[in-house]
Amino acid sequence: MESSTIEGTWEEIQRYGSRLAGHRLRVTVLDQDSSGNKKSLEPNRKMSEVMRKIKVGQEDMRFTNGSKTQDILREARDGGMFGE
Repeated sequence: MESSTIEGTWEEIQRYGSRLAGHRLRVTVLDQDSSGNKKSLEPNRKMSEVMRKIKVGQEDMRFTNGSKTQDILREARDGGMFGE
């Protein structure tokens, strides 16, 4: 049996019992609110926070379009950007 995902209530998943017998399974219990719906989480909340931090960290940086990347790296390695 190839890897597959089956999602539903326990009663719905039990219908696949004969098909799943003898196979290794991983069961994840999903949170539900009082109405039985999955909690709606903001998608990619952690990644959105990381991107926000990167944006804030780059606010005072000068813009480079990438055409001078090699020159900037060479200058940094030579100590030119650090006053040496």
